[in-house]
Amino acid sequence: MFIDKGLEFSSSTKMGGVINPITGRKFVKTWLIDELLPVALDTYHDFEVLLDEQLIYSKNIFRFFNDIEDENNWMARNMDPEYQQYFGLDFIAYEIMYLNHDDGFGVISNAFLIDIPLLVRKFRDYLIQRELIIEEIFNFDKLIVSENEIKYDGFVAENIIFAEGYSVIKNPYFHFIPMNLAKGEALKVRFKDMQFHNIMKKRITIEPLPDGLHWVGSNYIWDFEDSEPTDSSKRYFWNNFQRWLN
Repeated sequence: MFIDKGLEFSSSTKMGGVINPITGRKFVKTWLIDELLPVALDTYHDFEVLLDEQLIYSKNIFRFFNDIEDENNWMARNMDPEYQQYFGLDFIAYEIMYLNHDDGFGVISNAFLIDIPLLVRKFRDYLIQRELIIEEIFNFDKLIVSENEIKYDGFVAENIIFAEGYSVIKNPYFHFIPMNLAKGEALKVRFKDMQFHNIMKKRITIEPLPDGLHWVGSNYIWDFEDSEPTDSSKRYFWNNFQRWLN
């Protein structure tokens, strides 16, 4: 049984959904990527079968270098045999010509784009049709935890999993964990004369979406008052994109 209100600004409905095996300025492997990637792909494939929707898209990530240090780090990592499956050939796809690449770039292979918003929406519909979801904000006053069972509003279970994002700060069972909340924003853009098929990454990321739009983001905002999008983030993304254009 699931309990979820479906809040408008849930990050799961706005996220880019990239599986990126190489990360950071040092171009290191994402934590446990060798072990987790096969499991993740099998899991998302199972959801594709269950929901009869395509959710997984194989992509290359074009990492644009900021300086010679980036290029040196890339070349050094590219020689490591344990990284070979994640480093693609430095081919030039036509869409890269839209963007300034004077400082060079590298290609990350075995990356994937997961349509998380579609997955969340379709899986929610699946649960509603089978009456497996209570559409409300979780009410801790209804929760009764005993040694052998957990009760909530007439339902009995052996375990409970809290997958609540930033709302964990309001969870009485985990209030002792120190948290720094961050807010992220992104744009959805339709370019008039450009179409990207791979993922482009420098100071911002451009991701092609199945509907022809592009996801452009993201950022970290540590000081904020609400979950509403801001003009300052819109300007940040647009200014960085403008400087990136050829």
